[in-house]
Amino acid sequence: MKTVVNKTLSVLISIVLVIGALSISPIASSAATNNQNNIVGWADYLYGITWTAKQNVTGWKYTFSKGETAHIPYSQPVNTNGYIGYGISVDNFLTATNDIGSKFYTDHSYYNRTSTYYGMDCSSFVSLCWGVGRQTTASIPKIASGKGTLSNSIDSLQLGDALNYNGSNEQHVILVTDISYSNGQVSSVEITEETPPQLKRTTYSRSGLINRYGYYSIYRYEGSVPVPPNNEPEISYSVNLNEGEYIKGANFPITGKVSYGGRYPWLHLYVDYGWVADTANNSEGNYAFYLDTTKYSDGEHLIGIKITNEDGLDFTTWRKVYIDNSKPNISNIYLSQVSDSSFRVCVVVSDNIAIDHVRVATWTKSDQSDLIWHDCYFNGSETYFIDLRRSDYSQGATQYYNHAYVYDYAGNNDVKVVTMTFEDSYSLVSAIYYSQIGRDSFRICCQVRDNDDISNVRVATWATGNMSDIKWQDCYYNGYGTYFMDLQRSDYLNGAKY
Repeated sequence: MKTVVNKTLSVLISIVLVIGALSISPIASSAATNNQNNIVGWADYLYGITWTAKQNVTGWKYTFSKGETAHIPYSQPVNTNGYIGYGISVDNFLTATNDIGSKFYTDHSYYNRTSTYYGMDCSSFVSLCWGVGRQTTASIPKIASGKGTLSNSIDSLQLGDALNYNGSNEQHVILVTDISYSNGQVSSVEITEETPPQLKRTTYSRSGLINRYGYYSIYRYEGSVPVPPNNEPEISYSVNLNEGEYIKGANFPITGKVSYGGRYPWLHLYVDYGWVADTANNSEGNYAFYLDTTKYSDGEHLIGIKITNEDGLDFTTWRKVYIDNSKPNISNIYLSQVSDSSFRVCVVVSDNIAIDHVRVATWTKSDQSDLIWHDCYFNGSETYFIDLRRSDYSQGATQYYNHAYVYDYAGNNDVKVVTMTFEDSYSLVSAIYYSQIGRDSFRICCQVRDNDDISNVRVATWATGNMSDIKWQDCYYNGYGTYFMDLQRSDYLNGAKY
């Protein structure tokens, strides 16, 4: 009989241990009830609401500066009926924050302490997330089930639980919005709370939470909770890259801000669908990558920012950009359409992708006191030009100093300097340049001017050192101040310089 009793006691003890173990089994977010998910959804929704101050706003022991973006402010607007979700809707609160003439900017709550006209305190935030009338730290225990103090019952925590304390010198309540586990025990807890100066989120380690809130009591609301707005959190993100932007350099910054339901997920950088780097957001959701564009060829590329989290979020935003680490080139500067009153400066340029603009600085005085900058026009081919009036410069000047600058869209540039001399007493060849250069032939172009008509222009060309293959050519006139002649390479020494 004694043996039977011992076995019976042993069985009973085993059952008690099993039941005890079951009573503290954690509920992971994937196994949370609909009500618990709705509570967390309300917290996500409210935490995701931000506003930007149109002018300085006095809050609870804090001033929101003009231009500052913040979460819902902490306030105790008892006398103004300004509790968000009770006295004013979220939409009307946001409307008020955008209207500098609203009571949010022109008046305040003075209950206990000066604070914003509209806002939430700790208990109204928990009340709204639970879907109940506005409670206080004193009344929350009357509508929820107590689960013991945190220090003794941390492993019984569930999503949507409140940690409440209503002492003589401290009254506060916070909401559990995420829990992580390790070896069947709570390892870290995310807390969302309305506390001065604004709604905030903090993740505590197991020991950190006990050290800070160990004397708080756990309360669980077990009633029905309405489905929150935006139950599926929205991704909010920004990227400093514009579609079609030109980028360059070994350390090009790609920055922005991202949040997902008020939380800050991971970021991954891709170039042309290939992974490059990972990064985590800081506490405010800001991120930064630094891309070495010199590792990629100049031209069109796709930059992707992939956003992920542990709950399966997988979203990528793409930007088409142009990498350009090569500078443009000025191959020639010459004059055309020269007259006694004006002349045209022509700049022949090229780039591996695209030219943005060309500028020319021209002056005649040594101190550059008559320097004038000009933005050039494009002729539709490879030449940019600007028409200059002699009257804009020193009277009777014969030397014009020109600096030409060419820029591509990435900011790369090239510069060429040329001094042009005008002598009005005889014919002037202002420039000789090549065009239409091919495998078998090339064209020689001569820019010429004279006080009277030009009779003819001849070009002598040779390729041998003793000029044994010299050939004289009569040029043709194109009608715009330029004479030209097409030459065949086969008429000269193969591979020679001309």
